[in-house]
Amino acid sequence: MEEFQMDETNNYVKWCEQWREKFLKMDQEEVKKRLPELKDEGDWLTICHFERRLGVHKKAGRSSPWTITIQ
Repeated sequence: MEEFQMDETNNYVKWCEQWREKFLKMDQEEVKKRLPELKDEGDWLTICHFERRLGVHKKAGRSSPWTITIQ
């Protein structure tokens, strides 16, 4: 009897990859105009959200969270 194997797909991972690709195609200057709260920090665009600093690498499109306390 053949065993059925379900293809496990993580939709969150797929969604992140889709947005990474979209981000890399975007005009980053236009993104910064539309979202003035974005800060340009070297290779990263960062934003503070609910007392957490979040960033996306401008060339790789990968995101990274940094936990900071806003004072």
